[in-house]
Amino acid sequence: MKGTFLTFLLLITFLCARGQETTDSLDLKKPENPRLNEFLITGIVEFNWPQLDYAERFNPHPGIGLGFYWKSKNDIYLGADFTAYFADNIKETGVISNLLTSAGYVIGGNGQAAEITISQRGYNLNFLKVGKLLLHSGLINGNIHSGIVGMIGFGLLQHKIRIVDQSGNVPGLTKDYLKGYDKLSNGFSLSPSIGYAYYDRKKYVNFLLSVEYRMAWTKNRRDWNHIDMEKDETLRMDNSWIFRLSWYFPIRKKRSKDYYYF
Repeated sequence: MKGTFLTFLLLITFLCARGQETTDSLDLKKPENPRLNEFLITGIVEFNWPQLDYAERFNPHPGIGLGFYWKSKNDIYLGADFTAYFADNIKETGVISNLLTSAGYVIGGNGQAAEITISQRGYNLNFLKVGKLLLHSGLINGNIHSGIVGMIGFGLLQHKIRIVDQSGNVPGLTKDYLKGYDKLSNGFSLSPSIGYAYYDRKKYVNFLLSVEYRMAWTKNRRDWNHIDMEKDETLRMDNSWIFRLSWYFPIRKKRSKDYYYF
């Protein structure tokens, strides 16, 4: 895993070195190559492939989110984004093992087997994300802002195990007791990424398709764990490979007119 991540960083470094070589050869005076500052409202769809401690608890899962970026006329990105994670099943077992009977059921207060659902909930908030167009490449009619983009995000990852008693009859799964089972964890996240940004010359199609390796140092924030019968003080490495599509809705001020458009 370390070797893969180092290769990832070396690729970004190489593209940074190459990024300035192609700029001078572009005709910036052409209408299809405008140099404009713009604000990007961003819709995010992504797929997470958990690694290390994160992989022991959760299966691969999707995420959806929203971001806001400012992009300078020199293709520097600055902004923030939020992505929510959810999945109907988790990998970790024994989450409520102390409540199970020998037959594997949870018995409610009415003496009947209760219906329990266990799933994943979480989010990553990049409170600061910076990036740069590293290598111009206007494939398929893209303008001067199209090409290889490197970014890095600084944020907070949070996740928990969501446990729902559908019957509402299990005394051990009331609101206060649930905190001892859900393993709510959060901590600092660092997310370098590399991808291809496409900006249509006709301004209708604008997106970034990227690969990200997020590293997150998290801890269980609950005061008590009912399974281990103690507070969990373990430092976790909740890393993940992320494949992301960011769809941009640019707001730009045109050179000759004073109105905005999407």
